[in-house]
Amino acid sequence: MESKVSGDGGDSGLWHAQVGDRTTSEEVVYNGKFLKAKTIHYTRGTLHKLWEGCDRTTRGSGGIDAVAIFTIIKSKKEGWAKTVLVKQYRPPIKNVSVEFPAGLIDEGETPDITAIRELKEETGYTGTVVSVSPVCVADPGLSSANMAVVTVHVDADAKENLKPVQMQVCSPSLINLLGVCNVVTISLICPCRMTARSLKLHWWTWLSFSIHYRPGQRKGF
Repeated sequence: MESKVSGDGGDSGLWHAQVGDRTTSEEVVYNGKFLKAKTIHYTRGTLHKLWEGCDRTTRGSGGIDAVAIFTIIKSKKEGWAKTVLVKQYRPPIKNVSVEFPAGLIDEGETPDITAIRELKEETGYTGTVVSVSPVCVADPGLSSANMAVVTVHVDADAKENLKPVQMQVCSPSLINLLGVCNVVTISLICPCRMTARSLKLHWWTWLSFSIHYRPGQRKGF
């Protein structure tokens, strides 16, 4: 049987749910400050099934929970392009996590505004947004939480970025700068986990960085 996939990212072909898949109701079993847990009733064909999941309670009217920030820090004077990572203790995994700078979107903010604010708070860098991804989900089997991946360019030669300092809102005991890494390195070792619908754009983005920023090369944007 022939399988058809939409090439325009529309809701056809591959993206259709299986015939008969439909959520019928949800019951909230726990409602906390940041998360709520729920039992989800859905049908698959003629079968009635149950699922357990959770939602963020902080989602605003914009419909996007958070941003992750892929930062391109470029020095024209020295001819390099790098990115920045942060690390912080994450209680759910009982360990330190190495991550891109990220944060929740406040009510009234757009993803690009949040990205500039969070980047400044967590790293001290000031940059310019160049792209915002479609909505991505990281763990759809567990949660409806979503995010946008925002690419930000930082001029490393600008006065405000010569000695970046984290804002006091981000205590060093909570979020530590891991440092700046070569772009090709981060593109190869830190792919985000996303659904197939979102994956295409971001793998293409990181692949392009790998091609254009091989060690030793000097290429402009």
